[in-house]
Amino acid sequence: MPSPNVYAISSDIIDFVAEHRVVAKAVFENRGEGNLIDRVLAYLHATYHESWEQANPGMSEQAVEFLFHYVTSGWVGIVRLWLFQHPDLDVGEVKAHAESLLKLSTPRA
Repeated sequence: MPSPNVYAISSDIIDFVAEHRVVAKAVFENRGEGNLIDRVLAYLHATYHESWEQANPGMSEQAVEFLFHYVTSGWVGIVRLWLFQHPDLDVGEVKAHAESLLKLSTPRA
């Protein structure tokens, strides 16, 4: 089975957020313990960290873990910024920002 593609899921999640903006805003506002965003980040780590380790054999497991959390936390920040500061941005613009920043911060992307 091919490893999951972080770029594809990023685009898919942004589409989902665009379709369900009211609910997504409520989810992103909740920053309490056990919130949905933290659970999604944990799921993404469990799903993708192994493929990131394989794609970056020169990095230690710990370095890949730090990179992964840096990138995914930044992605959450992009979506939060879009929802609360730039809600007028077109979904395509948000996807383009997210993809370019993912590529900028991800070795071998």
